[in-house]
Amino acid sequence: MRVDANDLLLFTRIAEDGSFTKAADRLDFPASTLSRRIAALEQQLGERLFIRTTRKMTITPFGQAILRHTQQIAAEITAIDALIEHRSIVPSGKLRVSLPGDFTQALISEFLADFIDDYPQITLDIDVSQRRVDMIAEGFDLALRIGALADDASLAARLLGHFELGLYAAPRYLHHAAKIRQPGDLLAHPLLRLHSDNTPLNLSSGQQQWQGELATKTLANSPNILVNLALRGAGVTRIAAHSVQHYVESGELIRVLPEWQSKKRPVWVVFPATRLMPSRTRIFIDSLVRRFEQLS
Repeated sequence: MRVDANDLLLFTRIAEDGSFTKAADRLDFPASTLSRRIAALEQQLGERLFIRTTRKMTITPFGQAILRHTQQIAAEITAIDALIEHRSIVPSGKLRVSLPGDFTQALISEFLADFIDDYPQITLDIDVSQRRVDMIAEGFDLALRIGALADDASLAARLLGHFELGLYAAPRYLHHAAKIRQPGDLLAHPLLRLHSDNTPLNLSSGQQQWQGELATKTLANSPNILVNLALRGAGVTRIAAHSVQHYVESGELIRVLPEWQSKKRPVWVVFPATRLMPSRTRIFIDSLVRRFEQLS
């Protein structure tokens, strides 16, 4: 015999309210439905749970014995509901995040520090790697990706924004190197670039377009390395504008050909499409979206 737990909870509510009518009003159930469900439950159990007359309802001794157990079940369910509600209000637990090696460390470090301060109950497990991790197999909750995404039905994505790319060099390099007055002049200069930036250089200025393949002097998977090399006069680097803003404002780097623009690169947050999203993951994504909105 398998008893429906929902019928046991209905029995508990009726017993506590002392009336089928009161329980029906509280549960927003027709009283006739409650009566039918309890009759079926009594049939299953083989004994009466209530004795009802036109004037009153009393619980049988067997019903009292059942009630002690069902009240415990109801209390446990209430505790579970409270736990779920608390966890949704105060996100907690471990969050596994994959970051690409070419993501700007200054930007993400500032964001992560603020997130840790705002949500101390969440533990971050961060993997920084140039490889595209298998999010499902390796148990990652989300990943940040730059550029075009692979077609993968097991993953969902949300666009965070776009990185504006620019060409930058140190004043001392530009002082001694060949002058750069137009895009074609770049062909005489060594390029410091990211591994992921592996396409020909495409620049536009109004209706004008220019494309060229620059000689690469240094490849790296870290924008920080490229910025530091550029600061030391090693050549021209193409990097996200916000990652060098401080150095441009201080005069340590100069934007080369500022009137010529590179195509912006999309930035995505990617997460498993088949999972129920925990509140900690949702909070992290929403926080990322707000941070990128501030940058735009």
